[in-house]
Amino acid sequence: MKKLLLYAVLALLPFLTSAQSEPPVNKDFADDTKGIADSFSWDDHISVMQINLNNEKFDLVAIDDKMNILWKTTLNGYAISCGKFKGKILAIAAEKHGEIRGFNGVYKGFLIDPKTGKSEIEKTIYEGKGEYYETIANYYTGDGTYFRMVIRQSNMKRAMFSFSRTKTNYDKTTDLTVFELNERLDIASTFKPVIGDGTIIETAGNYDADLFVSVFKGDNTIEVTRYNAGAKVPSGVLSQDIDLPSNADKSMPGRYIKTIASEADRNVVYFSIMHKNYEKDIQLAVAKLDFAKKTKQIISEVFDRNHIKEIKKAFVKPNKDVDKPEFGSFNNVEVRYIRELNNTLLVAVSNKHFEQGQLGAWGVEQSIIINGYDTNLKQKFQQVMPTQCSYTMIVVPTGYYADKNTLHVIANDKDGMTSIRAIHGTLDMQTGEWKSMEILSKKNLRSSSFSDGSNALWYKNGFILPYVAMGGMFSITSDIRLQQNLF
Repeated sequence: MKKLLLYAVLALLPFLTSAQSEPPVNKDFADDTKGIADSFSWDDHISVMQINLNNEKFDLVAIDDKMNILWKTTLNGYAISCGKFKGKILAIAAEKHGEIRGFNGVYKGFLIDPKTGKSEIEKTIYEGKGEYYETIANYYTGDGTYFRMVIRQSNMKRAMFSFSRTKTNYDKTTDLTVFELNERLDIASTFKPVIGDGTIIETAGNYDADLFVSVFKGDNTIEVTRYNAGAKVPSGVLSQDIDLPSNADKSMPGRYIKTIASEADRNVVYFSIMHKNYEKDIQLAVAKLDFAKKTKQIISEVFDRNHIKEIKKAFVKPNKDVDKPEFGSFNNVEVRYIRELNNTLLVAVSNKHFEQGQLGAWGVEQSIIINGYDTNLKQKFQQVMPTQCSYTMIVVPTGYYADKNTLHVIANDKDGMTSIRAIHGTLDMQTGEWKSMEILSKKNLRSSSFSDGSNALWYKNGFILPYVAMGGMFSITSDIRLQQNLF
């Protein structure tokens, strides 16, 4: 009898082990939401997530590394961002938001106790007219010392129906306002950078609270102006030419040029762009501007057919269950991620586009090319994340997280006709080799749900990954589930 019992236990052991190894899932985290607005790490054990419930209310949620919900606070407004500020949590929201009309021009700040989630200060921090569409950029320094907000006013009116509703008008900047907040959420200083005759690309901020404003000028010049922390006048201007042909579309540079400030050297800013060169080949350009040395440097990489074949041929599968890379048309390839960490500059590019079918439109992202450079822009490696995914009406997010010498990439990948799987890759930033590539479990998750790696919560012992399930083909609400993954 004992032997029979032993054999029965041994027979069940693989199934018991499998059940125990499945990652825990919070199946009741959030329903009927407008999606995750932002998230950040408070410390090694606690992260904060900001979720829009509708156009006028949002939640702030504190989650520990065991996936426990420590507190949840509901606040009035449409969430934009959150981060550390003066030892507290600062949440920024628009007073109101419309699906078509966007932000109403009134912005609110909330100062939250990180231990209890209690709101200590709530106030309107900026009140505009709300006549034109606006885009917002918020900059939190790593230690929470400074906060800067940049409001860009477009040339497109917020009317329900308007003849000015074009991409060109949306990307044209008519006003740029920059302000800092103090610990009472009052405006400590404000100024309006001079745009001149150029077209705003974007702004970038570093952990020292310096601000860099990049502008596209003339036919092929990118000009970057630096404003030191707290300053209202520029401390320096540097420019870099790029070999854009005269017929290139230069009306919307903010859509394809990415700018970041260095995390190691407050005097350095980088930008990167995918574009057609004079030979009509697709080319990646990466530039470095040093405001202390007053130097500039640019390198380029041409992605012609032969080079693309070489990249595919050089790829070695780190996991037998992943597919070969597919890049699609390089006409749609743009820079998706750029960051400098531990003397390595990372630049990731991919093809994102929409396809029209009989059943509607599909958002597509294909395999990702990841380049690593040293701080002198010498290429250290080139690697591929061999994922590709399509989803109804939207392009699903990919997440990048760099920590010490490892780049984590979480991307969605097709799994049959209707299912989607998440793949987590860990890349050695010194060698460019994949340390691991894991297909994450979908147990207790909807097969059609996609991972939001851009809002994954990272801890020392692992990460918590949000999965998003849309309410239906034409739904604008989504359910959010959490999955705990340990290293």
